[in-house]
Amino acid sequence: MAPDTPTGVPRGLVPLLRLGVSEEKVRRLADQGVQGMAGLRTMAPDALESSLGKGDLERVQVHLRVEARRRARARLPRNPPFERYLSYKLKKLDPAWRKPRGEHNKVRQSRIGKPSKVRPGYGRPRPLRDIHPSGYREARVERPQDLDSLARDQAVRVGRTVGTRKRLEIEEKAAAKGLIILNPVRRG
Repeated sequence: MAPDTPTGVPRGLVPLLRLGVSEEKVRRLADQGVQGMAGLRTMAPDALESSLGKGDLERVQVHLRVEARRRARARLPRNPPFERYLSYKLKKLDPAWRKPRGEHNKVRQSRIGKPSKVRPGYGRPRPLRDIHPSGYREARVERPQDLDSLARDQAVRVGRTVGTRKRLEIEEKAAAKGLIILNPVRRG
């Protein structure tokens, strides 16, 4: 067992302690034969609620959903870097993708050895399209009242045009609700 792992708690259940679940409840789960977070997914919801309690159960379920999305997104193949053809050679060309339209353009013709062209087949599966690499769904927020309609498995992205005063209000309210902010104010 690792030195930071409390005695009697299986290593696979340590993330529960980081979520704020008490050691006693985690040991109770271990006594029921749960060895890791994967074991929590297979447990009956009512048995899990009786072991953890309503508040801890909700936190654990959000964590499991977010982790599942993060893992699913990580398993997807990486797309090639879609850059404008010849932008790596010519300084005046911006690397942002532009569809090649020239009659003899080798990228348009999909020649071997030339960069890939943007096509529908490179798209992500629909359930994973708006997922941040952290596993949370992104939600754009412009004012503090927008936070009231967000779920725990959503992360906040504050709008670009929001000023510092309102941004700080949004960050305080998000922290009180336990939401993650993807673009916090830079301090220091």
